[in-house]
Amino acid sequence: MSLRADIHVALDEVTPPAPSLAGQLHAFIREQSSEGRARVTTRQCPARLRGATSMIAALLVIVLVAGVVAGGRLWRDWNTYQVQQATKADLAKLEAKPLLPMTTIQPGAECPAAPIVDVPQDTPGSIVAFGSGPLYAEWGKKYAITSWGTWTATYFYITPRASGPMLVRARDLVTGQRVAFALAPDLVNTPIDRVTFGDGIPTGDIIVRQDTVLERTVQGHSELFLGPSLFAAAGKKGDFLGGYVFMGYPKGTSGCVSYQVDGPNFTEVLVIGY
Repeated sequence: MSLRADIHVALDEVTPPAPSLAGQLHAFIREQSSEGRARVTTRQCPARLRGATSMIAALLVIVLVAGVVAGGRLWRDWNTYQVQQATKADLAKLEAKPLLPMTTIQPGAECPAAPIVDVPQDTPGSIVAFGSGPLYAEWGKKYAITSWGTWTATYFYITPRASGPMLVRARDLVTGQRVAFALAPDLVNTPIDRVTFGDGIPTGDIIVRQDTVLERTVQGHSELFLGPSLFAAAGKKGDFLGGYVFMGYPKGTSGCVSYQVDGPNFTEVLVIGY
């Protein structure tokens, strides 16, 4: 005999016969269960539904934000790619222009610095510079002398509303050796797209693979590229655009440097003695 049967026998012995009691008890239990389920359905389901709706809305917001961020990054990367491709195309066109024949001078001869012009400033007066425009340059200031050679900071000007791009190449008038362009030591870790006109974008062949200037490592290239975007500020304001260019010439050269500046529709030559 099971425990349940034992309990029923014991109850039968202590309670009077009530044939309908069991049926009434089962009916009562079913009624209470139905009401309980109804209460759960009417009170709890909306709360669960609201929770699920909030979760779905949050997920949709996350998906939307992620889509906007990803789309913005994609758009920015695409624009950057287009700019890079346009820059490469502009650079290739200027690099295709040949270097003009250069008249060398004898060692110890006077450097034929020319052409000499007066460049107006924001303040009253002007300064002496070299060039026929649209690019001009001042005498360079010696920055450092290393085991490789001499590094200088030369100030370049571009005339108001001049259009780019421009490519600068330079050679020593005595030896014919190429001059190196580099990022200034305080900008060697700066991303290329953040470099201002004062430094341009050194490009072309690597002339100096590694040199140490003011405890920083620099690398010298054969060309200096000035992209179109660098002329926007001067074009809007109508002012001269200027800044320092970091360049160097190797030991054994004279420091008499001939610059060739090429643009889309011009070629300019200027000579500076350092």
